[in-house]
Amino acid sequence: MMFITGLFGLKKFWWVYIYPISMWIGVTYMGEHYVIDVILGALYATLAYYASVYIYRWYYAPKRRTRLLIASLMARLRLST
Repeated sequence: MMFITGLFGLKKFWWVYIYPISMWIGVTYMGEHYVIDVILGALYATLAYYASVYIYRWYYAPKRRTRLLIASLMARLRLST
C-alpha cells in the first residue's frame, strides 16, 4: 500500500487504503485485536517502509551515481563499452 502510494502518488491510488482500513475496523469490531494493536501495527508498517526507503537510498544511490559518472565520462571521451 505504501510502496504503491510512494511510487505513483496518493491522487491516483487513494483506493488502495480501503482494504487495510476495512481490515483494521473489522479485526477491532470482531474482537480479534485491540485498538492499540492496530495502531502499533500501522506504526510498525510505516517505520518499516521508511527504513527500507532510507536503506535503499543509502546503499544503491552511491553506486548509481558512480555508474552515471563513469558513463558520462566515457561519453565525453567517446569511449564505448
